[in-house]
Order: sequence, then C-alpha cells, then structure tokens
Amino acid sequence: MSQQHPDPSQDPPPPSIRVEQSSSEVAMNDSQITERSMSEPQSSEDLYILLRHNSHKNGVKEFFWSETKLRDTLSRERIMSRIARSVPRIKNIETFADKILKNHVKVYAILILIDKDKCFNELEAMGLDDASLPLVLIENGSNPLARASEPSQVLSCFSKWRPCKRDDFVRWQRYVNPPFLSMGLDSAVRHERFDRPTFLPFLEEKSVNSGGYGEVLKVNIPGDCHGFHGILGKILTNDYFALKRVHLSKDSDSKEDQAFWREVTALKRYSGLVHDHLVTLLMTWDYNNLHYLLFPWAETDLDRYWKQTAAPVNGVNPDIPATRWLANQIVGLAGAIYTIHNSQSSLHPNKKYGRHGDIKPENILWYKSQDDDKGILVLADLGLTTSNSTRSRSNIPGQGIPVTPGYRGPECDLQGGIISRSYDIWTFGCLLLEMCCWAMGGQQLREQFKISRTTPFINRVETDTFFVIEKSASSSGYVCGVKSEVSKCIAQLHGKPMCTEFFHDLLDLIESKMVIPPIAGMERIRSDELLRKLEAMRDKVDDITNSYCQYPCPKSREPTIPQKIDAKLNGEAMRIISSRNPRLSTYQGATVRSKTPQELATVDNAT
Repeated sequence: MSQQHPDPSQDPPPPSIRVEQSSSEVAMNDSQITERSMSEPQSSEDLYILLRHNSHKNGVKEFFWSETKLRDTLSRERIMSRIARSVPRIKNIETFADKILKNHVKVYAILILIDKDKCFNELEAMGLDDASLPLVLIENGSNPLARASEPSQVLSCFSKWRPCKRDDFVRWQRYVNPPFLSMGLDSAVRHERFDRPTFLPFLEEKSVNSGGYGEVLKVNIPGDCHGFHGILGKILTNDYFALKRVHLSKDSDSKEDQAFWREVTALKRYSGLVHDHLVTLLMTWDYNNLHYLLFPWAETDLDRYWKQTAAPVNGVNPDIPATRWLANQIVGLAGAIYTIHNSQSSLHPNKKYGRHGDIKPENILWYKSQDDDKGILVLADLGLTTSNSTRSRSNIPGQGIPVTPGYRGPECDLQGGIISRSYDIWTFGCLLLEMCCWAMGGQQLREQFKISRTTPFINRVETDTFFVIEKSASSSGYVCGVKSEVSKCIAQLHGKPMCTEFFHDLLDLIESKMVIPPIAGMERIRSDELLRKLEAMRDKVDDITNSYCQYPCPKSREPTIPQKIDAKLNGEAMRIISSRNPRLSTYQGATVRSKTPQELATVDNAT
C-alpha cells in the first residue's frame, strides 16, 4: 500500500533522511556497523547505530521497528551501558533499565534516535510510556506536544525542547510504533481504523491489479510485524500478502459501502479457517479514506496456471502423481462449494445456506503449499456470495446480476431464473470440463474448445457460453439447451488415447448431472452428493493397487444430442432481442418441458 504522507509543506521528509547524523555514524561504513553490532556498544552513539542497523527498511528507505526488533536490540546490558556513559549521575542503573524494558522501550528508542535519552526521567515522571504513543503536535505557534486522548493538555516535559526536536519525536514515533497485524480472539477477523500518521509495516508494495472497484497490491510484511504464522494451515506465503484497496464512500449507506461490507461478511463466514480450499480474509482496516482487506498472497489463478503448466497427461503416459493431485484439488473445491452451500462451523454455528455466484478459473487461486509441492487450489472472490437462513436459501433473481459470460447459466435468461446453489453446480461443471480439456490436451485443447463453442448471443456479441438460445420452428417462441459443441467436446475427450476411467467417470458426471438445462422433473446434482461421488473417485485414484487412473482406456462415443427446452425468456432477454434483432438459428427438433417460472424461482427449496 502506498503510504500517503501529509502535505510536504507541513510534513518534512521522513527522519530516515532528515535526522542529523552523529559524527561517529558518518565515519562508520556498513561493514564496521555489522562488525560492531556483534558486540556490546562502545560509546553512547553505538546504540543509535545499532538501532539503525537492526531496523527494517522499506523501498523508500524508511527505517522501522517492530517491538520484537526493539527488544532484541535494546537489551538490558546495552541500556545499562548507554546510561552509564550518557547519564553517569544515575546510581541505580539496573532499576532504571528494568523500568525502560517494562513499558518504555518504544519511548526510549525514540529518545536515542533523536539524541534526547537524557530526558527520559522527565517523560517518565509525567506518566508517558509506550501506551501513550502516538503523541500529537498542537498547532499554536510553539508546537507543544500532547497525548492524542488529551490534546488540550500540553506536556510540560517537552517545553524546553527545541521545536525541531519535538518535530523529530513525532516523526520517529511512527516508525517505532507500527501496528501489529493479526487476527483477533478465536481467529476472528479484526477491523481497525488507522489514523493518517500510522505507519504500516510493509517492506515492499507493488500494484498488481486495478479497476473501478479499487486496487490490489502485493505487500511484504516482516514476520515480526504480523501474527498470521500457522493460521493458514496448508498455505505458504513467505510473508507476502494481497492487499485489496477499495475507495471509502462518504455515505456509509452507499451501494459501494454495502457491497464492501457484504463481501467482508461472506469472507468471514466462508474462509480457510473453515475449509482449506476457501480463501482466508486475514484482517481489514480503514486508512486515509480507503477500505483495505488483507489476504494471503497467491502466486496465480487457475486460468493462468492452466496456461503456464504442462498437462498431467502426456501422450499415452499419464503422470500419476499429477493426476492424484488433480483429483484431490477437485475434491477440495467441491468441498469448498459444499461448505458455502451448507455453512455451519464452530466459528459460525447458525445454520446458513449460501451460494458463490461466480465460479470461474479467475476466481480459483493457486497457492504454494507446505503439504504438496504442486500447490493447492482455493476458491476466492466471494463478492457475489450471499447467505440467508433456511427459509430463503439464497434465492436471488438472475436479472441484473453480473455473471461470467462464458459460464453464464441458462436460468439467467429465463422467467423465474435465479442465481442459486444449483447455478453454482452449472458453473462448476463448466470449470471441470475445461479442466478435463487441459488435463488431456493442455492449454491448446482448452483454446480449441473455447473457439468451437463461441457463437453469437442474443445481444449479437460472440460469446463462449455453454448453452444456446434459438428460435423455435414450431412456435413463435424460443428454445434453450446445451450447445452441441459441448457434447462433441465431451465425446472427443472420451476418445482421447490418454483418457482413463477416472476421466470417463468425471466427464459422465459433468454431462449428466451438472451441465444440464432446467428441465422439468430433473435436478442438477446437489453439492453434498457431488462431493461424495468425487471423494469416491479420488479414493480410487489414490489406491495404488487400482488401475483407475494408471492405464488409458479410450472409448469411442457418439456425441449426446442435447435436450432443448421450451424457453420462456425473461423481460431483460426479450428486451435485448427486440432492440438488437439477433440472427438466431432456428431449432427444428423436439423439445422437452422447462421448469416453470415458479419452479425456477424456488429451485433450491426443492433440494
């Protein structure tokens, strides 16, 4: 996150550049500092140099310290040595040092950095300790200091200081007092409001994605500045995190703010603390009129992973470990979807029914894993996710809701259609079919499949949806069904020389239970049953005595003729057809009855 400072005319350069250097610091090079830092300080200036050397330093050369860094550097012996040289009149040095280490280590570090540690007793006498930070400058000409909680009460212990030294104290306190980023009690997601002077402990920050919603940054947080170690279980981050920055609306009831808090609520409920294959929101905060969400950093998403990674099946020799990894990741993602659909955990015990609403490769993240060098896939981007109680079960109307064009389900354009748990099964089926293409033909086969199914949609735009809307030859209405290109692709995959029983079963499951239109009397598979079937397939893949995934067994199959339904298009679809006048193909064959608008509107209540 780019840390925004106040106006330069009011806020001079950071102390890492501006503070006067002692002659001994100027005279010593890095090698001397390193050598001297291995031993106890030899002069009053050495502890200053040691602090600077043992600091963190970010990309704009700002020094900063965690409390751990300060305590590692300001040991009891070093403090006593400093006191003995700089304030020789102090008699009980041990007691003095213990007082500093108890709750004044940050204050004392600031005093060393600005060469005012001789004034420690005066500050301590006024009750100033680390909990008093940050102090604030009172803008009244002489710029006295006060506690932020009592800005009208001038601290007299600073009255004899030169104004520049008071300024230095205020600036340096940012760098010795960065917030410790962590989760709350019982692994709850903390939300903080940081004041503008707050210094956030980032070693690096880089913008990696931006858009109308805001920006995503990759940030490096030192391990001693955060408490997320061990929280993520299987995921490795190496202290790198993704920071999502969203503009904070002045109106707390604005659509943007409501969307932000809706996403936060979903991320809190559905997280990696509940299921390993769900993304984990670590912390949120407001800073400088912006919302921030902190996540573990993912190396890539599934779309790019497919493009960059060789297929697990090469020729007729399947990569058995890679196929096992793939089967386990499919089960993991199915488990994540089941968790959203049937949310109940120790963190959120109230029974809730949810849906994701936007399952696609770009919303599946690939993380490094400590359990598997092939990594782990995690379901992310819960911005469209909703949760409702048992009564409503997340029945959200399909009209007006943004959905991924390629995986868009037919119910989006039908009367009564909703974005539901059943809709998630359709989109997950689309994703699994693309995964099969990649597994048996790499990115090239995936691209070929995309090109083959790309046709004009009702808005006259070429789209790669998995279903088609056509004119009915027997009426003035419309029909809807899975594109024949999808059925052809599935048949071709069955016939691939490297296709194993595992892939045959997966393709059959996709075609018969997942990527199917809303036909009367038929239901897409529920997430609990889907998970059980995939787990059974995974168990056979993991069985080394089983030939389930070890030996190819291609099968010649004719493409299934997709069933077409009589489609009652919703008002938005009819409006688009009327205004765009698309050249839709005409369907001559038989049709089956579609679910009624009422059945579509209550599809999840029927399961």
